[in-house]
Amino acid sequence: MIYTETDLLKVHNLTRQGFNFRDCINSIKTDKLEMCEGDKVDIILITVSNFYNLTPEDIKGQSRLHNVAQARRMFFYISRMLTNKSLSYIGLKCNRDHVTVLHHFKKQAGFLDIGDKETITDVDEITKEYFINLKLHEKQTLKEDENV
Repeated sequence: MIYTETDLLKVHNLTRQGFNFRDCINSIKTDKLEMCEGDKVDIILITVSNFYNLTPEDIKGQSRLHNVAQARRMFFYISRMLTNKSLSYIGLKCNRDHVTVLHHFKKQAGFLDIGDKETITDVDEITKEYFINLKLHEKQTLKEDENV
């Protein structure tokens, strides 16, 4: 995850007040997840961009750099596997069409089929982080619903 100076200052101040470091980090993650308005595909986009130290705009952009293309491919694969959204819907999140999403999905599945250890590890770690982020987001929306 990319932390700004403001995020680090917030964590520093909260830990000095006696709060748990992990709770402070989860608070920052929750703040960043609020931007996604609850769509699971948006949460996946934020999770993947944080994993690869990119911004969601980098993944949505036109760059063909290896790390950006790898993150985009991972986003398409995980979005397709963990949600029931259509290829067109997933593609719209990155300004791509359904054929591009399908191509990247098959390419990523090929890496997994041949047993590429780095890809398998990345998928596992991103999936775990996604479920943590999803729980954080659900807790945040429950708190907001209780306050209303």
